[in-house]
Amino acid sequence: METTLPQDMKTIQISNGETIAYREAGTSSKVLVMVHGFLTSSLVFKEALPALSESFRVLALDLPGNGHSSYNNILRSIDDYAEAVQGFVDALNIKKFNIFGWSAGGATALKFAAKYPDYVDKLIVSNPLGIKGVPIVKIDESGKPTQERAQTEEDVLNHPFAKSVKAAIEQKNREEVLKLIGIFVFNGKYKPTEEKLEMYLQDWFLNRSSERILILLNGFNISNEHNGANQGTGEVSKIKSKVLIFQGGKDNMVPQADIDELQKNLRVEYELKVFQESGHAVFEDDPEEAIKKIKEFCA
Repeated sequence: METTLPQDMKTIQISNGETIAYREAGTSSKVLVMVHGFLTSSLVFKEALPALSESFRVLALDLPGNGHSSYNNILRSIDDYAEAVQGFVDALNIKKFNIFGWSAGGATALKFAAKYPDYVDKLIVSNPLGIKGVPIVKIDESGKPTQERAQTEEDVLNHPFAKSVKAAIEQKNREEVLKLIGIFVFNGKYKPTEEKLEMYLQDWFLNRSSERILILLNGFNISNEHNGANQGTGEVSKIKSKVLIFQGGKDNMVPQADIDELQKNLRVEYELKVFQESGHAVFEDDPEEAIKKIKEFCA
């Protein structure tokens, strides 16, 4: 898929053959890598980069299949995203850094910190998806949802939500994609301008991996328990870095139980910061406070 790379972005090829597009700001020796969420790209962090660059060399990447990065290798699990992040920092010769992950990017950041702990200085996750993934239920023969979690890729792809998201993006259905943006990003107190919504809309039309991501998130499980689809890897216990958790007090995407479970299973020092009036995207609703907290935490 050929796209015109925005002027504020760079690209670099990583070891698995993917070309990663990314935004960079700042020259500090202290590095902050930022990982976006479901259907989005590094665009969600663009406005935060100038303020963060006062304290960090900030690198916000588009994960494979999202934004302006390539999508040459089929995604099989969140491990693939974690390995893409590793390939990205290795290509830039970065050995130690802070990592920030939002929403599904929080799952990637948690996975990365568990799988490659020696790379991570501090870990920040904002409204992260649960350590047992996002349950997608099976659909019965009559087309109705059941109480059983999807067991196979076919089960996930048969879900009406998976079908509707893919169709909306492929058909460039403006109304449907704007609804998704409202659900996943602008669901708090901040109300975006028409210009900003249009920018996000065009960015979401670039997504080529919506179905695969839903498969990944349904199967994700770094807990010590079974999640209804598979047994947990227990990797949450392998995280070595100090953790900062952002939570939007009015987030309607991540259940309180998921935040509680993450805290219960961490074996390291952690801090929870609740933004009472924020929705799922804290950096949209309370950017100044979020950026201030990140700087303090990583100091």
